[in-house]
Amino acid sequence: DRAKYQDADGLLRIPLQPAAVIIGRYLKKGQPVSGAELYVSAKSSAMLEIFDRIITPRDGSFKWTGLAEGSYSLTISARGNNF
Repeated sequence: DRAKYQDADGLLRIPLQPAAVIIGRYLKKGQPVSGAELYVSAKSSAMLEIFDRIITPRDGSFKWTGLAEGSYSLTISARGNNF
């Protein structure tokens, strides 16, 4: 249920356990998106801290490991356009 994890701004917030992993594939219209820039960031107090950036390979896959407990946001940008 996506609505369960959306905040007031419509951002997807997924609570994670210590040493958590975010893994997935970025698809657009069912096709993998190669070259998309994905950023994972954590919100701690009033500050949004960007942890890492991944550029997706041909299959659109992404993976972050060893994340601490907390709420994270995932931002996706492809060819200069946010999706």
